[in-house]
Amino acid sequence: MQKKIQDIIQKLAHFKGFTPHQLATQEAFWLEIQGLYALSQDFVNLENGYYGVLPSPILEAYKEHIDQLNRVSSFYMRREQPQDMLRLKESLAPIVGCLPTEIAFARNATEALNVILSGIDLQAGEEILLSAYDYSSALEAAAQRTERYGIPHRLMYEPLYDKTTEEIVEIYRNNLRPQTRLLVVTHLIHYTGQILPVRAITEMAHAHGVEVLVDSAHAFAQVDFRVADIGCDYWIANLHKWLYAPLTAGILAVRQDKIHRIWGLLGDRTYPKDDICKLERFSALPMPTFLTLFDSIDFFHALGIEVKQARLQYLKNYWVKQVKDLPKVHFFTPLEDSCAIASMRIEGLSAQQLADILWEKYRIFSAAFQVQALEAVRITVQLHTQISDLDKLVQAIREIVLATAA
Repeated sequence: MQKKIQDIIQKLAHFKGFTPHQLATQEAFWLEIQGLYALSQDFVNLENGYYGVLPSPILEAYKEHIDQLNRVSSFYMRREQPQDMLRLKESLAPIVGCLPTEIAFARNATEALNVILSGIDLQAGEEILLSAYDYSSALEAAAQRTERYGIPHRLMYEPLYDKTTEEIVEIYRNNLRPQTRLLVVTHLIHYTGQILPVRAITEMAHAHGVEVLVDSAHAFAQVDFRVADIGCDYWIANLHKWLYAPLTAGILAVRQDKIHRIWGLLGDRTYPKDDICKLERFSALPMPTFLTLFDSIDFFHALGIEVKQARLQYLKNYWVKQVKDLPKVHFFTPLEDSCAIASMRIEGLSAQQLADILWEKYRIFSAAFQVQALEAVRITVQLHTQISDLDKLVQAIREIVLATAA
């Protein structure tokens, strides 16, 4: 373990009596964490949902792994890679909350989604159910399966951001049909940041004989959960968003008794039908990225998911609470059932216009989107986000509101 990660553990020891929520407000500690990031000073980055900036200990490890593999080339890939990938699964299994033999790797969550949605063994007349607010790649994969093989898919269009847990579960229940065999559920909706009650939805679906695929692309390593607690059949996530792996690292988990139901994207004659490794046939994986995951895992354990989640929620609530009651400001993110992400809009401006003003006038980078009737700007904080960054955002929003009222 690198010295900088050991330093985090030592600094945390000074705050032993603090709860995660208390530690979330201790700016002296977080100043040390922020010092681990080398960021551009040209703008304020509040679009941290695409992928996570690597802290310097992980970035340094990544460079070392690139050099290491470049020196030994195919010797590593043929002689040492299999053992390292097994060790990596064993290291990730306790964090994910499943068996190492239930884990497969992909290059991103989109690829992992396609493995399940394209490969699940469904029969004529059976259907896949999704929400219009699921990730677009999930909708595209289901649509392609419909066009190619005639396996129908159906979308739910009800917005969920203003619903209670009971209402959300009821919406999913009401959309099930006798022919529904697979339900796709986004764990943390990337448009709004809302965390859905995935366990309750899964239990309801199972009671109706429906399998469940949970998309935790944003939830994994941002919020505290285990796949075993959800109880889903299939699960996918990114590792380069909130676990701080380099780009091109994704993961999927399939319950041991369900593996035989999934065909790989690529043909395989090496592994039995009930072996998860049959789903990993992507030729050469970017091994410097995957080797760096060992360092990402060390960083994850050093900080702890409870502390990390508490800090991200604190940062998000810090700015939201200051502007949510301003005239013409509308939020689409429940404060309690969310973590790092919040989405908003200002009356009189399109989402893209608001994002453009934040960028051009204030040098604040955000993400605008429109899906169905929902149009908003997404603000995503990270561990490197400073309170002064959020003060700039709050001031900008206040000034924009005043300008639109004039």
